[in-house]
Amino acid sequence: RHACCIASQHAPAASSPSETWGRFGLLSYSMASMVLHYLYLLIGTSAVNSAWAGLCPGAINLKGYGQMPLISADRRVQNASAGQVQVLDSNVVSAHISSRAFFGMACTGHDSFKYATINLLGQRLRYTVDLSGAGCGCSVGLHLVSMRRHAQLSDCSDHYCDANGTCGVRCNDISIHNANRFVFHSALQTADDSVGLQERYGPGHGVHKTYGPRGRCIDTSKPFHVAASFPTDSASQLKAMEVRLTQEGRTCPLMMHLADYRSRQEDYMATLTAALREGMTLVISYNTEAHAHCGAAGTPSCSTAVHFSAFAVENLTMPMESVASAALEGSGGLMVVPTPSNPNASSSIIDLAEEGPSRGRESSNSGSVSHTVALQVNMPGFLAVACSATLLAAGLLVRTCAKVMPVSQTRVRYAQLETPQRGELLKPCSPAEC
Repeated sequence: RHACCIASQHAPAASSPSETWGRFGLLSYSMASMVLHYLYLLIGTSAVNSAWAGLCPGAINLKGYGQMPLISADRRVQNASAGQVQVLDSNVVSAHISSRAFFGMACTGHDSFKYATINLLGQRLRYTVDLSGAGCGCSVGLHLVSMRRHAQLSDCSDHYCDANGTCGVRCNDISIHNANRFVFHSALQTADDSVGLQERYGPGHGVHKTYGPRGRCIDTSKPFHVAASFPTDSASQLKAMEVRLTQEGRTCPLMMHLADYRSRQEDYMATLTAALREGMTLVISYNTEAHAHCGAAGTPSCSTAVHFSAFAVENLTMPMESVASAALEGSGGLMVVPTPSNPNASSSIIDLAEEGPSRGRESSNSGSVSHTVALQVNMPGFLAVACSATLLAAGLLVRTCAKVMPVSQTRVRYAQLETPQRGELLKPCSPAEC
């Protein structure tokens, strides 16, 4: 009995069912907490990575500068989120609808000192663009803006600015293009002049046969090349922005020449010279705009994305194609004559009327725009035809003046188109006789 009592004193007490379930519940709760914690870390890390990928889609190769990271905008306007931008193989930028992206030096957030500043004075920017999906109601843009000067955040939660104050901040703005399949528009603007100096190709603004779907010079259903040049004068001041459009299989480049941008009060070319010398940021955008021209179809249509590729910056001393330039008398413009690949080619295309873009300045400030046209000419044949036409016109003009045009009393009378006999004088005629 004593032993049994001792044994019973040292024997472990049996657990009640409630105590057993309590310990199991505590263990289950601990395991569930660990699982939820790891899931939270996993989901949170993925969300951070996704957000970071949205902000920093990758680096694009800008020939002449090297790899440059793109920085995506968070908002398109104050209360609207921006679309996605992707970088493919370091050479192609795919801009989705409602997107905007900035060329940067480092992608560490929207720090004004991380935006890239590029000085294009005396330089040429080249790239390829595919607008085949950007119909009417769409606007695909590539701009140079003075973003780095503005340390304060804009309404779009970054430092974006332009001449129109899209995000509440105005700044100098060089629009290399705002375009879609039907219109290609270029402009020079300053923070104080949102209208600026403008020029465009497309329906209602110039002759649309040269630019557009199945266009004779630029067929916008296929990619084409853009070259924006910024020549300077002897004082290293910006003379003009020249935008040249070319395409494989087409022999008539389109060219725009924006120069002499000034008013009576201010020399805007000097303002843009200072902005370029300080360095401006390249901005890519793709938006819907109700006023963007719709062409003949009239039906708004914007694809999911548009594409830019093959970016390069080069010195203007580097040659492009074999091109001869001659000044157009009285216009201040240029005539661009591509040299035919076959110098003995017999065919020639002469079309001055359809190549010029619309030109001018839609504001009270004075300014002038000159434009260029492209010709493919067989020079010897052209000169022969021109000389023959000149001689024929001269003969007709003389006969018309002799028979029809009134003359003064000091004008000599020609009864016939014959050489007078030697010693014979031609007498002046009276107005009645003439």
